[in-house]
Amino acid sequence: MEQTPLQPSEADNKGTLIIPSLTDRGTECVDVAVIGGGPAGCATALALARSGLSVAIVERAFSPDTQAGETLPPGIRLTLEELGLWAEFEAEGHTPSVGNRSVWGSSRPLDYDFIFSPYGSGWHVDWQRFDGMLTGAAERAGARLLTGMEFVDSEFSSSGFWRLELLGPRGRAELRARFVVDASGRSAAFACRQPSIERYSIDRLIGVAGYLDANPRASSEERITLVEAAEDGWWYSAPLPCEKLAVIFMTDADLASARKASVAEGWLARIRRTEYTRKRIEAGGYRLASLLRIVSADSSRLSDFAGNRWLAVGDAAASYDPLSAQGISTGLSTGLGAARAIQKYLGGDPSALREYARHISEAFTSYLSDREAYYGLEGRWPTSQFWMRRHARALHALAS
Repeated sequence: MEQTPLQPSEADNKGTLIIPSLTDRGTECVDVAVIGGGPAGCATALALARSGLSVAIVERAFSPDTQAGETLPPGIRLTLEELGLWAEFEAEGHTPSVGNRSVWGSSRPLDYDFIFSPYGSGWHVDWQRFDGMLTGAAERAGARLLTGMEFVDSEFSSSGFWRLELLGPRGRAELRARFVVDASGRSAAFACRQPSIERYSIDRLIGVAGYLDANPRASSEERITLVEAAEDGWWYSAPLPCEKLAVIFMTDADLASARKASVAEGWLARIRRTEYTRKRIEAGGYRLASLLRIVSADSSRLSDFAGNRWLAVGDAAASYDPLSAQGISTGLSTGLGAARAIQKYLGGDPSALREYARHISEAFTSYLSDREAYYGLEGRWPTSQFWMRRHARALHALAS
């Protein structure tokens, strides 16, 4: 993928380098700067660039080789069609997912077959191909991709644009923008630097992720997503297109179970206590192929989702428990909503950002109710600290 070179030019009186590749008619300014190149940021940038706005995507680094076993639901087709990417997605050769299986509330598994979906199968995605498709589409639409650049600080100018300080391999650089989109994930790096903006979390959920190689002589893998509750958390497993199995133990970061599961011996010992996750691994002859990774999975949100010529999108605005299966899907759909709001705002509608923020807040409120109801279905371990926390009434005040 072609990347925009960051060649330093003249320094301003702070010694900060200007990015000349973004210069337009003598001004170093774009219409919209998007901080973060994940699904939410790319969807926002793609829609904005297609509308004719100048856009720059600031991406700190390429995505890691392996992501945490992301599975997309059948309904993702609608969002990808709106982005104009469905045909390209189909051609990428991702692995179809035939359904979900949950062992939750009892020891008897419950299956949901995607054959009943009007949109066909779900998908176990190859993350690198999916990420490359999104960033490539944004670039083809005219967005500039600035890789290897980390957002450091910001200042709003009296002349009505944001000065963003970036740090890259060649030192500091400055990017100026009429509007900023924070798509930096749970860190909300830009938004949390704004006055009166805070981030609230309602749990400390993490995932301890392992990637397992299959035995080529073993029986073929079931193309399903499996969720299995356990005494001190729950397990997620899904096949990856590269003939691996992603297996993730979800628990709270402050519990003893997290410490024990963060090393391979403890992680594997916990798998042996499960029934269906263990049987799945044994049937495929899977073996742990990499070091375990710790991934954040908490439910959290910003105190506000938009402000003076900025808004937050995707996980930067509000992050959801993986149990809700709203990761990439929500990122893409909120990216489209953010792009519409920004176009209206820059077109002279001052209410567009408030309307966008209201929509995100209402969605998070609805999510909290669903989260409380679903965790409430599991009652087999009433004295477990993990489950006791989730059986307590959800903190709905966070969504107000």
